[in-house]
Amino acid sequence: LGSGQGCLRAGGSEAARGHATMPSTGSAVDAETTIERIQAHDSVAAFVICGKEKVDETGATHYEIHRKGQNMAKDMAQRYADRFTQLATLARGVVRDLDPQNELLYLRVKAKKQEVLVAPKYQQESGDVKYHIVTLQNVNQAQA
Repeated sequence: LGSGQGCLRAGGSEAARGHATMPSTGSAVDAETTIERIQAHDSVAAFVICGKEKVDETGATHYEIHRKGQNMAKDMAQRYADRFTQLATLARGVVRDLDPQNELLYLRVKAKKQEVLVAPKYQQESGDVKYHIVTLQNVNQAQA
């Protein structure tokens, strides 16, 4: 991504965000519906659903990839998951520092060619992040 602009959104209800739960902790049908809705947009180039941090055999920290779009290579999915999940975590901290009662809904980073949207899914009980959905959109198709 080149130089772009960022946008933080906070507040709102879970239902307004339209997020589904992952199959391991909720309804697999809801998760599939969310994935189908994402893929139905012509502007969507790829997506990654990533979970918790893990340490690989070299000692590097990565995020688990639960699911990725068919048109995205595994190494590219891992790079987007790692970098944008870290960015969303930092953005969540900024939102919470400004107002502890507020929550990050999604993070949008727009560059010349692509736009990346990161949406965290929170656990209802603890408020911890269960997983992130990272979606790549082609800007020209998104504006059409």
